[in-house]
Amino acid sequence: MPNALFVGNGLNRCYPTLHSWGGMLESLAERLGVSGNKNASFTMEFERIANIALKKGRFSGDQAFRRIKTCVVSSMLNPKSQPQVLHRCLMELPVKEILTTNYDYMLEYAWDPGFFSVG
Repeated sequence: MPNALFVGNGLNRCYPTLHSWGGMLESLAERLGVSGNKNASFTMEFERIANIALKKGRFSGDQAFRRIKTCVVSSMLNPKSQPQVLHRCLMELPVKEILTTNYDYMLEYAWDPGFFSVG
């Protein structure tokens, strides 16, 4: 049976220069002109921010949620960010599959330093 590794955003919390979920949601709310709610769960907060942005007319049409998610991803992609020691160590483990909840590409970049220059 092949091995798989599940990696959550806790990995990035080890490094203050990388986004946490809370930081990402605060940034998204600010960019969309929505006040944040620190008492909501992360999943519910994303939905709340997205729905308020839709009601305010920030996005429209069938692709609205996709465009909002693209805002999230683009805010997490920072080619100046460097993978840290833990990212590199995880990429050296003898596993064939890595699943992550992260919106950034630090694991991919740790595996292939040319990742950001591709495309």
